[in-house]
Amino acid sequence: NYWCNCSGQATGNTFTLSWTPTNYTVGGTNAFLVTTPSSCFGFWPGVSGYYAIVTVTYTPTVYTLTNSCNGSGGVSMLISNGTDAVSGDDVMSGAIPIPFTFNFYGSPYTNVYVSTNGFLSFTAGQGAGCCSGYSIPSVTFPYIALCHTDLNATSATAGTNGSIYYATVGTAPNRVFVIHFQAVNEYSYGNTETGEIQLYEATNQVKLVSSSISFSAHSATQGIAKGDGVTGNAVPGRNAVNFSASNDCELFSPPLSITIPAAPTVSASPTSVCPSSPVT
Repeated sequence: NYWCNCSGQATGNTFTLSWTPTNYTVGGTNAFLVTTPSSCFGFWPGVSGYYAIVTVTYTPTVYTLTNSCNGSGGVSMLISNGTDAVSGDDVMSGAIPIPFTFNFYGSPYTNVYVSTNGFLSFTAGQGAGCCSGYSIPSVTFPYIALCHTDLNATSATAGTNGSIYYATVGTAPNRVFVIHFQAVNEYSYGNTETGEIQLYEATNQVKLVSSSISFSAHSATQGIAKGDGVTGNAVPGRNAVNFSASNDCELFSPPLSITIPAAPTVSASPTSVCPSSPVT
């Protein structure tokens, strides 16, 4: 609020009020209302209804990677059953709905598409990715890989060995959407891969949980990529190479990068104003 005591008045003047608000809503439009009493500036009746619109943007570009297993030597597996996502050899699922909007590299998504070869995308029309892991960051679609290689999901029954299934745990706004790979076979070899891709509603974090992952002959990838061919994070030592992991959790956290524009300015042309009096 701004006000002054008017002892004299003039007409045809424009006044400008500038200030720096201390609270912004991230990712939305912020409106600030200027109000003055009717005795100040000679308005009909006072200044009311002049707004400054400020948009605060949030665009993550680089994720922080930390090892984040809970407990001593234990992994954070969240589900043991759910809904079948996809099965077979070199198959990409149809759209699987996420029960909340997930922000990935600054873009909102509400569906995932899961490949039997150990990764997911947020966009339709991607291939199943046979027969080895992509090199991050040179991926051309939004990409999250738990163990992208040549796999064969032999079971369409959720909760059984060889199956890939999904479920949501928790309550809004702290839900976690989980894609679980249960002892999915490395194609033509005896190794099996067990782990989860976890998407966190409240923080937009991605957690890749490796209960038991190893490969006999194939190169594989674990990590995330924006899909522009230049931006992504691979877990060190797990980028299109033969690797193994057990009791391991890798957490990808988007930065809190907030762009706040210059302080808003409100201008108006009142019918009369007292230019010799200070505005406080």
